[in-house]
Amino acid sequence: AEYLPFARRSHEIWRELEAATGRTLLRQTGGLVFSSLDGRSPAHGNADFLQTTIDVARRHNIPHEVLDAGTMARRFPQFRFKGDETGCFEPSAGLVHPESCISAQLEIAREMGARLITHNQVRRWYVDGSGLVIETESCRIQADRMVITAGAWLPDLVPQVRPFTRICRQVLYWFDLDHSTQAFESEDMPVFIRVPDSRADMFYGFPPVDGKQGGLKIATEQFTTMCEPDHVDRTVTAAEAHSMHQLASPHVRILPRLLRSAVCKYTITPDFHFLIDHHPDSTNVWLASACSG
Repeated sequence: AEYLPFARRSHEIWRELEAATGRTLLRQTGGLVFSSLDGRSPAHGNADFLQTTIDVARRHNIPHEVLDAGTMARRFPQFRFKGDETGCFEPSAGLVHPESCISAQLEIAREMGARLITHNQVRRWYVDGSGLVIETESCRIQADRMVITAGAWLPDLVPQVRPFTRICRQVLYWFDLDHSTQAFESEDMPVFIRVPDSRADMFYGFPPVDGKQGGLKIATEQFTTMCEPDHVDRTVTAAEAHSMHQLASPHVRILPRLLRSAVCKYTITPDFHFLIDHHPDSTNVWLASACSG
């Protein structure tokens, strides 16, 4: 619930950026969170992720529908339901196109007078009197204030947070669609989270945003295999792809054929929350890490 003001404000900002740049950034496809009633497992610090979603939506007047398996099967034929699932559908949820979002923000920042220094690795930073110094590969910058948004490299730039963060390798998959059905003829498919229960681990996915030929993006999460951000195994094995298909295909109409894959990183905190705070030793420095996916 504490993130509601951020989420609501973000929708306003995406629309403002779209109006200013002419780009499409936020697509409100709707969002579906669902699971069976049998043995739901904790997820992202929630004992019952689905019920928390419903409770927060009710408490804060977020438009939503609580759906049974039959209703979900009729409205969302892209999925497979066993008959005992419950879902929460939120019409205003959706997805953003991250590369376009970053480009749009840089474009507006430049128009507002920001100086952009790109492809220039930060080596270190330190407090100098009442100000700050940032040393990069090719320049030295003096500043009054700084915000560090370094993602998986945050522990390298701020060693004080290393005891509270873990960097975990995550794999993303794009599977071919089941074209033998009419399920994907409709554009009406939401982003989704299949909440973990006794039947399946958690996984999530997106509608085929690149068209049916681009496949369906699906991923799960793992919080045990750690990595260093500059030394991540980018190879996705056939065994990994098979395991993901085995997990998702009972619930989503995908084929075993893997169209492509990618590897990313999560910065994990102990309680799965964001890390947004002043630097412990300097009120001139803010830290901001999305964390935990």
